[in-house]
Amino acid sequence: PVIPVLVVEDAGHADPLAGLLMTPRGPLLLSVRPIRYSDQGGPSAGTLLMGRFLSTSVLDDLSRLAQLPLSVITLESLQEENPPLAKQLDIEHPTALESLPNGGLRGNILISDLFGRPGLILRADLPHDLSDNARQLLRWSIDATGLSGVLILVVLLVVIGWAVVQPLGRMARHVAALH
Repeated sequence: PVIPVLVVEDAGHADPLAGLLMTPRGPLLLSVRPIRYSDQGGPSAGTLLMGRFLSTSVLDDLSRLAQLPLSVITLESLQEENPPLAKQLDIEHPTALESLPNGGLRGNILISDLFGRPGLILRADLPHDLSDNARQLLRWSIDATGLSGVLILVVLLVVIGWAVVQPLGRMARHVAALH
């Protein structure tokens, strides 16, 4: 099959380019870099072009690395599935969260293609037990912070009483004894 070619004008002086390219065979992760000396000086010796299709196996590898279920869908699919969520996502606001029926969360991020157009939506599902653990950790952190604040307040009151109030009381008694 024929794959559309991305033409980089004046490739000898092109800036690095990386991103998503939608092809008839599926989404292609693409990186285009000029070949230069280590110090980036001198003329370009050509252009290095690397690409990998975003296949199921690549997505499975990413899911394993992230330790979260990942998936990709098109914006059109999301518009059919969940129109309000699809309206939230655009180039200016590329992320949105939604609650899952089982109590978990799903993060959606709109990935633009190389031309700045909406390409794909990457989804990460946060299972219910992970979101419960996060809530428990947040509650524990808030409780610990509150307890620390109360403890610091008590210590300050004791120190102020010892360092300020007691000496002032002694001084007031001495002044009263002088009269």
